[in-house]
Amino acid sequence: EQRVFDRLAVFAGPFGLDAACSVVAGDAVTPDAVIAAVLRLVDCALLAELPGSGARRYVLLDTMRRYALDRLRADDGVVAARDRHAQWAVVFAEHAAIGLSSPGESDWENRLTDSIDELRAAHTWLVGRDPDASLRLVSALRPYALWRGQSEVFRWADVAVASAAATDSPLLPHALFAAETGAWQRGDVEGATA
Repeated sequence: EQRVFDRLAVFAGPFGLDAACSVVAGDAVTPDAVIAAVLRLVDCALLAELPGSGARRYVLLDTMRRYALDRLRADDGVVAARDRHAQWAVVFAEHAAIGLSSPGESDWENRLTDSIDELRAAHTWLVGRDPDASLRLVSALRPYALWRGQSEVFRWADVAVASAAATDSPLLPHALFAAETGAWQRGDVEGATA
């Protein structure tokens, strides 16, 4: 339970059990153990369950998050936990991109909107650390940003492209397309052309 609690500190906002299992499981912590620990942490008032009619979502209070991050730093677990969180966010965004062009579009839009803090945190972590993953993230989020007016995501594309410009990543053209779309949306024709 302590290990699960500490690792949950990498979530920037509310999270579901599926996200918790993806991010926290590993190193002798099974997904079933994550679920049991999350429910126990709610019982102990270390996690709060958010009210709502959809899937259950949980959140660490700010003071609890800071305490858990301190413990995670003390165990040198921050990098591994943030890496798992960022990889979960990339895969989630890629699934969402497919879901946005399906009959479940509304559900995927809501899930992305509910997870924007996580996506932001993943982008921040990935830029300069894992250029390909940052390019995958912004490329996958392009349809969401365009259709839902999420201009912040286009700024992420600008940053990811600038960070990966010296690479020969095959993902760069897709991220450039996202950056171009953002410039076009802002009315920056010169920037879109560049």
